[in-house]
Amino acid sequence: MTEEDLLLIRKNVEERKEKIRKVNSDRKRLKELEEDKEVLEYLKLRGIKKLSSDSLKDVDENDPYIAFLAFSDYQYSHKIEETNGIYMFVYKGNYLKGFKKKEYRYYRDIESEEEVLISDERVDEFESNNLVIYSERPLWVIQQEFINNALEVGQEETVKVMTKKYKK
Repeated sequence: MTEEDLLLIRKNVEERKEKIRKVNSDRKRLKELEEDKEVLEYLKLRGIKKLSSDSLKDVDENDPYIAFLAFSDYQYSHKIEETNGIYMFVYKGNYLKGFKKKEYRYYRDIESEEEVLISDERVDEFESNNLVIYSERPLWVIQQEFINNALEVGQEETVKVMTKKYKK
């Protein structure tokens, strides 16, 4: 993805964190009000049962899933054209071409919606020109790892780290 794409995702992450801070602040204020005797008396006089915010938990604004959600939103609302050539192997299959059965591999770009079918004859060429991740982990976990690292240390460093981690 371009640096502009990453910048817009970073902005979306910050907006989400700000909303989380506001929600957490409101939850804290609710808890304070629930302990205020005058508020409790007012509710009692109005015939309103005391509500409890005990079930409301603060959200961790540093949860790595927040960046993934921002990335997913961006990915679906913008077409990411330029990527770092990191693909995840999804499965191997067969198709009929005429009367011959051909084998192919299905890959998914971790930064965009691009899906690629590569015939077995071209697999070596494709895999030598791109980083292909073979993993039992779901695609979204790999995407989350990529976007969190890219936001933290930049794309160039993230590509190096992922290449070292996943290159066969």
